[in-house]
Amino acid sequence: MYDTIEIISPIIEDKIINKIRSTMYELHRVDMATGEVLSRFTFDELEGSYDSRMSVKIISGNRIKLSCSLHKFIMGFNVFGGPDNIKDCCRYMVILVSRSLNINLPDWDKWEVSRVDIAYVFDLQNKRQAIEYIGLLRYADYPRRKLLNYGNGLYFPGSSTTIKIYHKGDEFNNHDKKRLIKLKEFYGVDTEISVNFLHRLADRLVRFEVEVRKRKIKYDKMDVRCGYLNDEYFINIYEKEIKKLFKEGESNMETVKTVYDVKERLESVYSKRKANNLFSYWSRIQIIGVQMVKNDIERTTWWRLKKDLAAAGVSLYGVKSDIIENLEGREGYERLYDFLPLPECSCNINGVFLDLKERIAQLELSA
Repeated sequence: MYDTIEIISPIIEDKIINKIRSTMYELHRVDMATGEVLSRFTFDELEGSYDSRMSVKIISGNRIKLSCSLHKFIMGFNVFGGPDNIKDCCRYMVILVSRSLNINLPDWDKWEVSRVDIAYVFDLQNKRQAIEYIGLLRYADYPRRKLLNYGNGLYFPGSSTTIKIYHKGDEFNNHDKKRLIKLKEFYGVDTEISVNFLHRLADRLVRFEVEVRKRKIKYDKMDVRCGYLNDEYFINIYEKEIKKLFKEGESNMETVKTVYDVKERLESVYSKRKANNLFSYWSRIQIIGVQMVKNDIERTTWWRLKKDLAAAGVSLYGVKSDIIENLEGREGYERLYDFLPLPECSCNINGVFLDLKERIAQLELSA
């Protein structure tokens, strides 16, 4: 599903820019009969990806930039079930701003995308397992990127893409729960989905996001205009970035991670001498981490090591025996052990909670 999206307009007439500038204050409209937030805008940058508002910002060259997480903007939360059609997202953003501010904006398909966050949430059955899984990744390594730790969140920032991994329950509690409860109490409207239920569900979830910037899209020789964006392209980027992080190479064999399974697999694929050599490197990685092993050996040796392990279906990140012992016997242990955060994973919470096409039709009828 899509989270934060940023799009930039073509050049806009001075009179439209001046009209936007004359209304540069936060606009907040609510249907008093239902309590639904109809529109909520800021004319500054968003405070972060957790911000539930839409940013309408004038930038250089008589253009404007629209930024928001549509799921949060419309529903107030993005625990699960966000929009999955990038063109619908862009179209809705442009039409909504045009109708809400009573201005004529260029057609949505001529705008250019500057950022797209594609995200998936995975159910690990309880909070403890979700947090422990994130803990397994604290020594992860992504080529030429520094890992940043933020509580129960991990970030791998880059110039063209950024990978974000975090416990959804903590994010919901810190940024959404109080606001949703306050909205419910202030307007006296009982929400259809219990805020506490959402929090309990979020506690089970680990969220993986890949932020894709315009630089990456242009590098891949893709058209950045909204009318030419392709959902398959963004899904492929997500999968490639996650596979780089997990060092899961292409192999027709089932991936193995435990000490005994790895040793047995290597011995079945390679000669005894080569298998022992690979197993020695793999064991060192489990003890001192990827980065230290990578720094200790020649670059060509490192890449050959990764290639040979991937060809044998061996995960660079094993699951240590003490973790296995702690997890064994728990409900969902096998799911956590085998979990790889790709769209086809059985842990992935599928489903679209928002029907943007219906909302777009309503906006067009109201014109």
